Amino acid sequence: MRSKKNNLYLGILLVLTGLVLLLNNLGIVPVSMPAYILSWKTFLLALGVIFLFTERDKTGGIVLIAVGFWFLIPDIWNINPKEAGLLWPILFLAVGLSILLSGKRRG
Repeated sequence: MRSKKNNLYLGILLVLTGLVLLLNNLGIVPVSMPAYILSWKTFLLALGVIFLFTERDKTGGIVLIAVGFWFLIPDIWNINPKEAGLLWPILFLAVGLSILLSGKRRG
């Protein structure tokens, strides 16, 4: 169950995000700011960080941070869409190898 403190952090994050996005859409935020700074991907990262520090179960925060970062990779490193299509197979390979190798270490 969420505490009042956690709800306060979430409420502040949502209000600030809405305000920044509104100011961006109205053309008030500086144009020199990279587009990925004001994206839903960055919002996922911020929400994940808040959950990581305010929730007992850290899983939700870790998942939000991982998903946000995963979708930000092409934006940050200017990867074209064709190359970005290679990220999913690489993710599956990495997770699969991790599972296989962790099984070898255990038994």
